[in-house]
Amino acid sequence: MSTLSPTSAGRRSPLPAVLAVVLALAIGVAGGWWFAGRGKGSAVASPTTSTSCSTHASAAKTTAKPIALPNPRTIKVNVYNATARRGLARATSLELAARAFVVETVANDPLNKVIQGTAEIRYGPRGARAAKVVAAQVPNPVMVPDTRKDASVDFVVGELFSSLNTIVQAQAQLTQKPSPTGTPC
Repeated sequence: MSTLSPTSAGRRSPLPAVLAVVLALAIGVAGGWWFAGRGKGSAVASPTTSTSCSTHASAAKTTAKPIALPNPRTIKVNVYNATARRGLARATSLELAARAFVVETVANDPLNKVIQGTAEIRYGPRGARAAKVVAAQVPNPVMVPDTRKDASVDFVVGELFSSLNTIVQAQAQLTQKPSPTGTPC
């Protein structure tokens, strides 16, 4: 269920909520940046007697430049409802807008699909990085690349959707490093 609901006392300005969300994101990013840089320069090298990897190869793997992800303010999101629950796309779009995403279309799923999971994230080649940011907002989304020409992303709400990830969960999802595969060398 969405945490947003209309109030009977009238409309209030969304500015305090938006400012709180932006502040929370800024604190999360600053905290992540601080924790990520804490151990740098403090490692003590110790001699090893045997190694199967060359130092140069290991250094090359650890210094790979991370891919910069776009700011939500630059991401255009269409929010579609693929469930029988009325108003779910609208409520979800308001939450995404509060997180600074640019919400464009809000409607029922134009593909008329039944999404069994929490959500489906649809995107074209130009929107692949933006799709990662949108996908971090929901638990276990299904990523669906398509052939659209622009960088927009579709957030299609599915049957198992109950709420967005918290901002902290979304940030953690975005800063998670992929697990290594194969041998370390």
